[in-house]
Amino acid sequence: MASVLNGAVTTESTPAELLPKTSGDGFEMVPLIQQPINRNAGIVYFHTIDNPYGNYPSLKVILENKNRETILCRAYGVATKSRVSRFPRFRNDVHVVTADKIPTQGSNFQIVDPCSGRNWFAIWVRVDVRGRLFVYREWPPVDRYITGVGVVGPWATPSANKSDGDPGEAQKSFGWGLNEYKEEFDRVEKEAGEVVIERYMDSRYAASATLQKSGITTLLEECDDIGLHFLPASGENIEEGIDLINNLLSYDIDKEVSSTNEPRLFISSDCINMIYALQEWTGADGRKGALKDVIDVLRYAVLADLQYLEGDILRPQSHPSGCY
Repeated sequence: MASVLNGAVTTESTPAELLPKTSGDGFEMVPLIQQPINRNAGIVYFHTIDNPYGNYPSLKVILENKNRETILCRAYGVATKSRVSRFPRFRNDVHVVTADKIPTQGSNFQIVDPCSGRNWFAIWVRVDVRGRLFVYREWPPVDRYITGVGVVGPWATPSANKSDGDPGEAQKSFGWGLNEYKEEFDRVEKEAGEVVIERYMDSRYAASATLQKSGITTLLEECDDIGLHFLPASGENIEEGIDLINNLLSYDIDKEVSSTNEPRLFISSDCINMIYALQEWTGADGRKGALKDVIDVLRYAVLADLQYLEGDILRPQSHPSGCY
């Protein structure tokens, strides 16, 4: 079951009358339809209230004063995990937005983790005038064509024995050099008609010295030579940035989401790997975890303190009325 449920995104939900919000205003939302990582599959929930033979009134009495996990499972068929994600506030119905909900205006940034022995993983982040961060693209994408490669599938998949999944097909090296990466990044950015203001790269790889015919150089310098300019990203320790991510995901769950009560970090529904990582990553598999690269680029983004930039000087601008 985990191979289907893990990483699934809720596409349709309904209020759960047996799970009132702690504020007493409204009910929690439970899924009706979910889209798994496998795009050829789907999950449909049949709640007990919709079963004419399920004796729902009797079940309501049985579930009185039961804990949330029991109610989710018995009344709504929603399985809860024994493992604990490092991002407990992340919710599909709040933090995941469709492409048309992402602001068209904002400052664009790219963050890259140049992995050794596997493909690079990258995200693009847009910061709007209110200071909200939108992860609007990831690479390699799960279900989109990559020039000369094809569709590669997910970066990581649910595992039977690992906390943070198994490596997916997308991690297997394409054998690309720097020029291929530059051409691919140029392609997706030009197709979208966008300008990227700054790019960040894992500082360990950025400063890694290699011996070339011309002498000792670094990956950062080699990228500069072909016009792919990166800044070294901070956050070598895997724990750095986790609290900042949780802070950006935070909002008052007992109140309706609004412009005065909303998180500051949102993920495009196209970014399937990032959604899966925020749902499932525990950090238990350490530096060899299959989802580590996905979380790393997000850590680098929040540690870089990305801000909305405006004008020729590209200096951070204050937010209207000091609000986000």
